[in-house]
Amino acid sequence: WLGVYRRVQIDCRLPPDEIVCALQHYLPDFLHGLPNVLSRCAYVLAHHNDTSVRLRSVVTGAEVLTPLMRRQIAEGFKAPVFEIYGSHEFNLIAWECKGTGELHTCDDNVILEVVRNGRLAKVGERGEVVATGLHCFAMPFIRFRLGDVVTKGSETCGCGQPYSTIGKVQGRMIDYFELPDGRLIHPYDIVLLLIDDAAPVIRQYQLVQ
Repeated sequence: WLGVYRRVQIDCRLPPDEIVCALQHYLPDFLHGLPNVLSRCAYVLAHHNDTSVRLRSVVTGAEVLTPLMRRQIAEGFKAPVFEIYGSHEFNLIAWECKGTGELHTCDDNVILEVVRNGRLAKVGERGEVVATGLHCFAMPFIRFRLGDVVTKGSETCGCGQPYSTIGKVQGRMIDYFELPDGRLIHPYDIVLLLIDDAAPVIRQYQLVQ
């Protein structure tokens, strides 16, 4: 970040104990990661009553942040938790408002529609995300269906910022796979093997749980 902050990346596929050890080594001020992973790390910290990792805030994304996960992360890391919503196609789509808890839509980057049964959803209704990128010049995305389900928020956030809002993101959840011996495996363990190691010979793949 322009040399102001040092950025360190920790592999989210590591066991929670190892991730916590890495956090204890680096002692970051801010933490950004998958809520499923961070909630498991927060459990490790809370179980050992460990307060060595002192954060100013935690930011989650790429998965649905459930109320239980939010509480676990906040209690384990002793820090406020904020959610962001994005995609590979549009990058940042929305970020959580500190005042209202709704997510500000990044209106200068994407036109976001919430569609329910073929019509635009009303405030408080759930619907599918249909988005148009305003800066996708190489490959335009016009009214692209992301397959995510969100709650339509107010047209202007109550905090006074000039952004439309999303009430809540309900449509994405990356689950761990439980193996017969009880071990948990993150889907990225499988997907990255397919994408990185076998990319030259695999053109399409499908995972069935």
